[in-house]
Amino acid sequence: MLKKLALSSAAVLITLLLVSRWVVALPSRVTIINRSAHSLRNVVVAAGSKEISLNTIGSGETRAVAVPGGSMLFLEFRGEHTRRWMSAKPIVPGQSLVIYITEEEKIELNGSR
Repeated sequence: MLKKLALSSAAVLITLLLVSRWVVALPSRVTIINRSAHSLRNVVVAAGSKEISLNTIGSGETRAVAVPGGSMLFLEFRGEHTRRWMSAKPIVPGQSLVIYITEEEKIELNGSR
């Protein structure tokens, strides 16, 4: 009986470790929506050791990328001016984040105003 309990506990522990490792490895999805009246050039999204160049995002266009979770998120683009932004907290594995670039080239997250 004690041996069955120990085996069951070990199986549960191994399963929890495997599931937690899988969750941490989930990529996060970042969507950038350009609401400004002009194109954004040299758009770069970075998280962890991954840097993704999106080149140009036209007015009214959208781009989506997958980035590693658990890292700070960086966004850089050139509109009328060069803008750089960094997330306040690390992006959560599996998180979906929508970034709006407004007419004034300000950055809004998930449509917050």
